[in-house]
Amino acid sequence: MSLPKISVIVPIYNVQRYLKACLNALAKQSYNNIEVIMVNDGSTDNSGKIMHHYAKRYTHFFAHDKRNGGLGQARNYGLQFVSGKYIAFVDSDDLVTPHAYEKMVSTIEKTQSDMVIGHVTRFNSYKKFPSGLHQLVFKKKSLKDHITRNHDLVYDTTAWNKLYRRSFWEANHFSFPEGMLYEDIPVTFPAHYLAHSVDVLDDVVYLWRYRNFSSPSITQDRTDIKNLEDRLKAIDSVNHFFETHDIDDDLRSAMDFKLLKIDLLLYLNRLDLCGEDFVNLFFEKVNQYLNVIPERVLLQLPPVDRIKYYYVKKRDKQRLFEVLSYAKSGAFRRQKPIKRKGHYYFSSPLSNPLPDHYLIMDQQMTAVRTLKRIRWKKHTLSISGGAYIKSVDLTDRSDVAMIFSLVNDATEEKYPIDKTRLTKTWRNTLSAAIGGRLSHPHIDFVYNYNWSGYTLNISFDQLPFSTLPEGIYYLRGTINAEDLSRSFRAGRLKWRNRTLMARDVGQRMVQIHFSGNGDMYFRVYHGQRVQPDA
Repeated sequence: MSLPKISVIVPIYNVQRYLKACLNALAKQSYNNIEVIMVNDGSTDNSGKIMHHYAKRYTHFFAHDKRNGGLGQARNYGLQFVSGKYIAFVDSDDLVTPHAYEKMVSTIEKTQSDMVIGHVTRFNSYKKFPSGLHQLVFKKKSLKDHITRNHDLVYDTTAWNKLYRRSFWEANHFSFPEGMLYEDIPVTFPAHYLAHSVDVLDDVVYLWRYRNFSSPSITQDRTDIKNLEDRLKAIDSVNHFFETHDIDDDLRSAMDFKLLKIDLLLYLNRLDLCGEDFVNLFFEKVNQYLNVIPERVLLQLPPVDRIKYYYVKKRDKQRLFEVLSYAKSGAFRRQKPIKRKGHYYFSSPLSNPLPDHYLIMDQQMTAVRTLKRIRWKKHTLSISGGAYIKSVDLTDRSDVAMIFSLVNDATEEKYPIDKTRLTKTWRNTLSAAIGGRLSHPHIDFVYNYNWSGYTLNISFDQLPFSTLPEGIYYLRGTINAEDLSRSFRAGRLKWRNRTLMARDVGQRMVQIHFSGNGDMYFRVYHGQRVQPDA
């Protein structure tokens, strides 16, 4: 049985510094039946020469030259040359992981889904680091999923971490908008919605470059009015899709929240650095949007961001700029919530009174988890980590209580863990105090999380864990502090340490795996040790 061909389209424009690394990653793919369609979009550097060199060197690499027309046009241009069963896109300054297409095609061939998506890691010349956007999507592997059931998929807006079934792409006449930035967004949301099913892999398949030597791309310049105009066009395209399709309210609210939290906030936070035309355009367009979305969506944001949008809606530029200035100050980092009327409130220093419900921050006081060490001692797994509720001091041992259970991921049946020892640690206090970019770091000791450590043991040769049914389990913790209770899934926040640890515990195996966002899972099964992707 022959393996299906994958057609990979690589638009190229003035990337001579990065292009070889990109093409080498494609040449070294473990999956063999692949064609690489390279499109030189009018480069003025040596990118075209590099492209043709690879076309001569590899029989499955094909070079095409065209006049400059932008990324969307270059992708569309490359589509006319595809001959594979599946389509993929790669930006020419990024990298694909060695087994990416092998993992993706083997999955989609089994499920017959219309699209498979994989996790993404960012990198620069020094290190790899999590992609904040994609960590919201790839919490765990999920086959034959759909955006109407899994609303987290609204955050999967990049074109290049995917494998599309070509018949699905052509049946829906997908194409990228031309002559604008953010051309991915008008394609990826419709693709998710129109797909019969989508496979979600939490394996990293794509390395997304952050340029730290050359000048930043135009998509990184949030004060450029063309950048804002194109982002607004992309949002309008998605909203038009909503209007022409029967999208339920819950999915629409999820998308509205994503647009407020990410797409528009990127520009809102920089309005005080922009010119008058930029600010006026933002106020005009975003006001139209704020007038039609339910207030409950806006209230899901942290209080300081709600207040920003509140003043945009009120068209009060002066007070908005006061909030933006305060949000960038040390005073903001050091402010603590005020407890009254059974709620925690944002302690706004602004003189103008604000509606009380805009200041409530209970929902933002979430559990923060850490994982320090996992170690097998014969049939017993010893786990040490930490947890605290954001903005709640844990100065004394009596300030906190924690309980843990092993929970079946499918049935939610709980298996309590009797003994948990709380420990004192300064690490979480220090970690919470450190913030800012490398160029502007700061340390603000505001909260004391010293009693946030824990150690527990799971003895898989003793009841109830010795008789666990086969399946997938996770470790659920509940932390109680002050009058708040928050649950969390124990996990490894050091995302790069996604190691596999398995132990034979009698007639069964217990395998430990970490999902794309760091959640820790236990697979209990009969038989021999298996590989991470099994």
